[in-house]
Amino acid sequence: MSKPALLEMIENQWPDSHYEVTISCDEFTCLCPYTGKTDFATLTITYTPTNKLIEIVSLKQYLASFSNVKILQEFAINQICQDLGQVLHPKILIVKGEFSARGGVKITPTCSYKE
Repeated sequence: MSKPALLEMIENQWPDSHYEVTISCDEFTCLCPYTGKTDFATLTITYTPTNKLIEIVSLKQYLASFSNVKILQEFAINQICQDLGQVLHPKILIVKGEFSARGGVKITPTCSYKE
């Protein structure tokens, strides 16, 4: 499954400031549990930090850990949201996955986390 232990944090130097961080990853992949085919997505992660920020290289490694995981698209987005929420403890976090169409069907799940 996911590997949240890969996620590293850095101290937020502006914890009392209300600002938003948006991260986009256009190379996210996971495997369809029914067909075994690769699902491709652009992920958008938006959060308002408290005391921690996500370290980007560790996030990239964490997201890459899904590449051989058989998981539904909706479940992958929920898992990422929960994992990030539990390590970041953000004011708010939104994870959106815009998956490429397969068979003429496109899925865009969005999950939010509030501390």
